[in-house]
Amino acid sequence: VIRVDTLHGEPLAILFHYTCHPTIYSGGHGVISPDDPGLARALVEKTLGCAALFLPGTCGDIRAGRFDFQKSATTCDRNLLKQCSDELGREVCSIAHTCPTKPDDQLQTTLNRVVFTITRPDRAELTAQLNRLSAADRELYAPPLQHLLEQTAPNAVPTAEHVTSVKQAVRIGPVAFVFIPGEPVQAIGYVAAWPC
Repeated sequence: VIRVDTLHGEPLAILFHYTCHPTIYSGGHGVISPDDPGLARALVEKTLGCAALFLPGTCGDIRAGRFDFQKSATTCDRNLLKQCSDELGREVCSIAHTCPTKPDDQLQTTLNRVVFTITRPDRAELTAQLNRLSAADRELYAPPLQHLLEQTAPNAVPTAEHVTSVKQAVRIGPVAFVFIPGEPVQAIGYVAAWPC
């Protein structure tokens, strides 16, 4: 939690970070929802009387509920959504009340282009990944891997694709944030989790 105050010591904005996919009440339920970060943000804004900004963390496979690929929906409901968002919002407010602040006039930003190399696996590698899945991982990973396998031509060879994107950095006083689109950390964790 980062608290930004006015020169008079009143909260101007709260930035909070939480490492969990916001997929408790996803689009599979037939609604458009800001999920737990949005509801937690609203609670923080109401309680502290200032703007609240949510910064997603490196979520990896962390989510409050399991995703059912067969039904394209999570196993969660509105009660869990309210419980998680209230708990997150209250904790952010609790921390924000105790955050020390001091005057600082440093605000810097930068934007750079970066090139990522994405290698698409062939059918043999996808089949090997499916076969290496443990029983616990099969429910979560098998459906997307099976879908990828079905979309991969029988004679396809591994190919590398270069994707140009942007990297942005923002420095507020002594704290710096680096933003990149997508979920490369999740992809790295996904590859690292496979048995050798």
